Amino acid sequence: MKEEMRGLSIDGSGTIESGEYEDIDIYGRANLSGNVRCESLMINGVLESKYKIYGESIEVNGAVNISEFAQGEEIEVNGAASFKNGLIFSSMEVNGRVSAIGEIKGERLEINGKVDIEGILNCESVEVGGCLTATKDVTVESIECDGIIKIQGLLNGENVFIESSSKSYVKEIGGGVIEIISTSKNLGNDSFVSEFIEGDEININNVTVKSVRGNVVNVGDYCVIDNLHYRDQVNISHKAKVKEVIKF
Repeated sequence: MKEEMRGLSIDGSGTIESGEYEDIDIYGRANLSGNVRCESLMINGVLESKYKIYGESIEVNGAVNISEFAQGEEIEVNGAASFKNGLIFSSMEVNGRVSAIGEIKGERLEINGKVDIEGILNCESVEVGGCLTATKDVTVESIECDGIIKIQGLLNGENVFIESSSKSYVKEIGGGVIEIISTSKNLGNDSFVSEFIEGDEININNVTVKSVRGNVVNVGDYCVIDNLHYRDQVNISHKAKVKEVIKF
């Protein structure tokens, strides 16, 4: 007979033993003594773990610090979470703050708070209403950002839409359809900054970039571009500054 999974609730301080659980609720302070798998993990207090965690549903309203690999189907962070050795999820919503190290993989990521990644992010769909930073590459199918984004590597996506009112930076951007609008009131001085943008269709406004390359390129007001390469069509606002335009 299959052993029935246990439920566990910690109100003060305690240790969670290695094993499989149904529901784990933490209202005080807890740590793990081994790898844990559960259907539901609710953290309203503090959890420290040097072991692997798998949860079908993980909700963080307090604080969690996981030194080993973690995986969750549905993750919601309203407090603070630290993942120090990689993370896999189906869906993650961040209303608080997440810091992660290593490779982060997911299907859907919604950021209303702040996410700092020291590593790479692979995710099918990303929505940024808060702040996303990454030290390496970010690969997506689609990304929509109306917050702050700072990526030190390549942002690669089939559909890239960024509308930022604060100064954002992405080292390189590659994709299919790319639209970047800087809505800063300090036009021309607080623009979106990039080193290189390449795509099939590119629409940019108030963007400072060294090099742009695309099939169809539309350059809006207050853009500053060193060199622009286009294949089929180019439109440049009279309020933009482009040093060199080359048809390829």
